[in-house]
Amino acid sequence: MPDRVMRAVWSRLHGDRFTRPLTRRINGHRGKFLLLFAMIYALFGYSYVMAGITATRRATFGWLPDWFSFTVLAWPWFIAAGVAVVSAILYDPPRTDRHGFMALAVVPMVWGFMYLISWLAGFATTGWISAIIYFGFSAIVTHASSWPNAIQLGGDRLLPKHTEPEDD
Repeated sequence: MPDRVMRAVWSRLHGDRFTRPLTRRINGHRGKFLLLFAMIYALFGYSYVMAGITATRRATFGWLPDWFSFTVLAWPWFIAAGVAVVSAILYDPPRTDRHGFMALAVVPMVWGFMYLISWLAGFATTGWISAIIYFGFSAIVTHASSWPNAIQLGGDRLLPKHTEPEDD
């Protein structure tokens, strides 16, 4: 019920006129999730470029070789965000957005392992906490990748898409 009221108010304010061209190209709920996490991952990458290396990051990634530049750590986040945006917009059913979900799941998993290694090696005493957080990000993305996309039937009714081939 509250969803119907919000839709009625939103359509009366002509909000669809502004958002419809963008949302028409996005792959439903899965695409919106990909765009949201792409924005979050781009901010993660931006933090590695702009904030530079902090004392905590230096302690965490102290086991990496000396020739390894810390700004390189931003690029996996930017690449994953780019792949997610492309996967959200270029949708060809069924489940062709898997590359975006894979990119969004792999990068935090790698960071979780890096923090776990730094904690086990004694470089960062609180590395296990960050490892749990990054593994949690990866688990959220992995869970969202199993969501079915809803199709609009008219009005407010939504049904999940049927992606299995029908028997003849």
